[in-house]
Amino acid sequence: MLLPAGGADDPEARVIRLALAEAGVGVEPCADFDALADGIVAGAGAALVAEDALTPESVPTLKQIMSSLPSWSDVPLLVLDSGAKGLGSYLAGELSCVTLVDRPVRPASLVTAVMAALRHRRRQYELRDLLLDAERARRQRDEFLAMLGHELRNPLGAISAAVQVLNRVGSPTPEAAEMREMIERQAAHLTRLVDDLLDVSRVHSGRIALQREHADLNEIARQCLQACEPMVSAQRHRVTFTPAPGPLPVDVDAVRIEQVINNLLTNAIKYTPAGGEIWLSVSRDAGTGPGGADVAVVRVRDTGIGIEPDMLESVFEMFTQGERPLDRAQGGVGLGLTLVRRLVQMHGGTVSATSDGSGRGSTFEVRLPALAASDTPGAAHPAAPQPAVHSTPHHPRHVLIVEDGPDARKALGRLLELWGHHVELAEDGTRGVERAIASRPEVALIDIGLPGLNGYEVARRVRQVLGNRIRLIALTGYGQPDDQERTRAAGFDQHLVKPVNPKLLSRMLQEDPAPAGR
Repeated sequence: MLLPAGGADDPEARVIRLALAEAGVGVEPCADFDALADGIVAGAGAALVAEDALTPESVPTLKQIMSSLPSWSDVPLLVLDSGAKGLGSYLAGELSCVTLVDRPVRPASLVTAVMAALRHRRRQYELRDLLLDAERARRQRDEFLAMLGHELRNPLGAISAAVQVLNRVGSPTPEAAEMREMIERQAAHLTRLVDDLLDVSRVHSGRIALQREHADLNEIARQCLQACEPMVSAQRHRVTFTPAPGPLPVDVDAVRIEQVINNLLTNAIKYTPAGGEIWLSVSRDAGTGPGGADVAVVRVRDTGIGIEPDMLESVFEMFTQGERPLDRAQGGVGLGLTLVRRLVQMHGGTVSATSDGSGRGSTFEVRLPALAASDTPGAAHPAAPQPAVHSTPHHPRHVLIVEDGPDARKALGRLLELWGHHVELAEDGTRGVERAIASRPEVALIDIGLPGLNGYEVARRVRQVLGNRIRLIALTGYGQPDDQERTRAAGFDQHLVKPVNPKLLSRMLQEDPAPAGR
């Protein structure tokens, strides 16, 4: 409480202190404005200040103090007002937390105002506690999902590597080949589910940053269609792709837009009965965007199960799905479209769904800001050539695999041997360091979650002894930017997320063991 100019012996101040004390309200007098400011910052229940104690210099400072408080905090400020349209009235117009108390002070009215202010302040602290609980729950959820993703990716890595081995040495009969393709396809499906689960969590918490570049939307869509070809063939669908005439440049995170289109295509494939039709088109809508700007449009249309009219608005909500038969033949957990909408919105675009109802197919339309045709780079986001995975590599390497999972270790080691590499295995971090120093391999694939010494410490110790004479590749179920930063800081050259893409791994093993610039 900042007293009137008369100080603690002022009659008004004595009346105020006595009235509040009788109401059970603790009062801490403030000798000057600085003491009042300190009390507000410290979390006072409310502040009571006489208008004649305010000065033209103190009012801006008081506003600054109030604006610097946490978002949940808005300390009630009661100003004893003389009714002369002075600084108290000005402050009430500037701050929502100010209540004017008329002079001369009526003790009963003052106590009522103070008690209301304290109740308001208590609700603020309740809100703070709810926000803290929500933040704690969000952190726990994200930690759980990250651990779940890691634990799911470990067996998926072993399965994927084992299938690659079987593709080399397994039975050549059509039935065996079909079964291997089935395992590979379902492992890829599980990997996409894990990725969607983690990405939805990260988008909701604002932990995804877009890496924008000028890209050709035609090429992105074409790559997505190529990636979905195995699923299309398995379902015997007919797919028609209609690109925009000429390149259609957009300023996007190409990886994330590819993820959007892949999700829409995957849904169309899953929810269209075998032998159905799917249309993918890319076009430019001239002048239909904000301010008459052009819009790039991607449409995915199918002859599938359709969407009921009452589901069209909610289909993008998390875990929302239409009516399903008990066999749940199409699979899915209701995350893909949520992720689609969030990613499109992050790009300043929109996504919508239309359908004539159950059994009549559906259409999904993504609209993104388009660039002028002159902004198209020489080869906007070209379809990257995928090297073949050679049985005999151009440059056989001496490779050390440090992996505590016996299935993953054995399958990956056998795959690299089939590629023609000389492979050593280590089942924990301590043995990994010992074998790296003793045999000096050209490349080490090191799991991060190792018993004893973790992968970071293995990398540091190996790097200290061997310097840049060895290429260190992290092999992990964690793949976020902060995870990759940790591996770089530990001395790794590259970061691979399980299950490992065999083509990418094959390409990495062909690179020089000592990267330029290290």
